Amino acid sequence: GKVIVGLNSDEWLMKKKGKFFMDWEERKTIIEEFQSVWAVIGFLDDEGGTACGAIQKVVQMFPDSKVFFANGGDRVKDGDSQVSAEEILCEKLGVENIYGVGQSGKIQSSSELLQKWKEE
Repeated sequence: GKVIVGLNSDEWLMKKKGKFFMDWEERKTIIEEFQSVWAVIGFLDDEGGTACGAIQKVVQMFPDSKVFFANGGDRVKDGDSQVSAEEILCEKLGVENIYGVGQSGKIQSSSELLQKWKEE
């Protein structure tokens, strides 16, 4: 299997968080150093803040392969919550969702780091 990381654009991070620590190329370079990562891709960021563009791109890259979409460790399957756009797209395309990847969660999220920066 191949691990492909869909990396949000700098513009998307600016819209969502108002700031980013490293530009896209720097983040890509760091992620590519993980031995488990086969490729890092850019994708058209969705206005709704989803990873649907990344999912579609990987399915197009590997049309005859089983594709899995892994949510981060802070994302869990919650039967009571609204179904995400990614879940709807995955079902439509035959992509399997995997939840709780990196189950220990985030040590520090970029949102937490930005909040600390604003407070200082």
